[in-house]
Amino acid sequence: MKPNILLFTADTLRCDKVGVYGCSKNLTPNIDAIAQNGKVFLNAYSTGPWTGPGFGSLFTSQYPSEIGYTIKKSKNKNEQGYFINKTAPFLTELLKRKKYVTACFQGNYGACSKETGFGRGFDIYEQSSSKKSLIQALLLRTYSSKLINKAKRFIKKNKNKNFFIWINLIEPHTPYIPFKYIHKTNFFSKDLFYAILKSNKIYLKPKRNPEISISDEDKQYIKYKYDLLVKTIDDYFGEIITHLTKLGLKQNTLIIFCSDHGEEFWDHGDNRFGVYDRGVDHGHTQYNELIKVPLIFYFPEHIKKGKSNILASLLDVTPTILELLGEKQNDKKLKGISLLPNLKNERKQQTKRILFSESVIYGTEKKAVFDGKQKLIHHIEEDIWEYYNLETDSAEKHPIRNKNLPIELKEALISFEKNSAKKSQENEKHASKDEELIKKRLKSLGYL
Repeated sequence: MKPNILLFTADTLRCDKVGVYGCSKNLTPNIDAIAQNGKVFLNAYSTGPWTGPGFGSLFTSQYPSEIGYTIKKSKNKNEQGYFINKTAPFLTELLKRKKYVTACFQGNYGACSKETGFGRGFDIYEQSSSKKSLIQALLLRTYSSKLINKAKRFIKKNKNKNFFIWINLIEPHTPYIPFKYIHKTNFFSKDLFYAILKSNKIYLKPKRNPEISISDEDKQYIKYKYDLLVKTIDDYFGEIITHLTKLGLKQNTLIIFCSDHGEEFWDHGDNRFGVYDRGVDHGHTQYNELIKVPLIFYFPEHIKKGKSNILASLLDVTPTILELLGEKQNDKKLKGISLLPNLKNERKQQTKRILFSESVIYGTEKKAVFDGKQKLIHHIEEDIWEYYNLETDSAEKHPIRNKNLPIELKEALISFEKNSAKKSQENEKHASKDEELIKKRLKSLGYL
């Protein structure tokens, strides 16, 4: 019997905000409950520091530059997006061949709108509107309430069919407005006062207004609101799990929980490289607070619970699902690996693996290569190399620049950069006709 598949993703969620990854604030009791009986990958990574690359790689098992989801900087530094091209394999299209009913309930209407290519293979693609007013959102308590209710109706309607459902909630993303827990903030006295009367969105979008300094107290307040948004995500995750349980579907549902990227909160200081790199938000660096992500699989009859330290990637989600459904990986386009042997606790030594991350959206391009023990970051335009020994400097605080670089990793990254440049040029002809619409949506979310 084929399983149902629930892919529940939290846009912009740092893995260290999840209890099973070491957070002691009890923000994610529902996620942790699933994790206790699932497989938790402690060293999982995205392929880029923002939504398009991360989710693009999850659904295609290809790197951003291979599928077209990268950012090309013109001579005047304006960003121009290229999106998932039609030649890339796509998970939902593969699932349709296996007679799955597919649905998405999408909170990120900019980076993941249907027009970007994420709508491929979905029978239903519900996405939140960019036109919700603040008053409407306050009445609804959160942007995601309608999406969750629609998702629950879809599950109930299709309970006798095999379904794949992707729920992506955007709460932890800027602007940091924890609608559901607004009573626990100083939102009306602080956030709105500064945003409206002082034309300063420092508490909502702290990377804006670069001329205004952010005090330590302000930083703590912003991080506190982010925590409340993480709690909101967990509440809705719990609601969906309860719904599956009541319908008798939980035991035959493969549940995958992850995020597309993390979020920086001054982990590496402030104002390092100008306006685009204030030390907060995402899309601007290749440090682990942005590219290390939670990745949890739950399917008790086929997955042995526990924690895994192997090097994993969002690239691996599609190959893992396909092998679980009986398809061995034979498509050379897929760059990920199946994690199924690890999920089953088969005693198998992981061969040495190298992963890459690319496609920043703010500032000049930076690409990274890492093997779990060492990491190189290349600022391509400036030709600056940063080397980190992750075993002794896991927080990446002490870079070794431009000398004593590991030859194998450097050569791998140089080769990857050459291939990325070539692929990016090839993919320009696949640019979406809806590019201007997508750019407007990305701008409304604060990306551009």
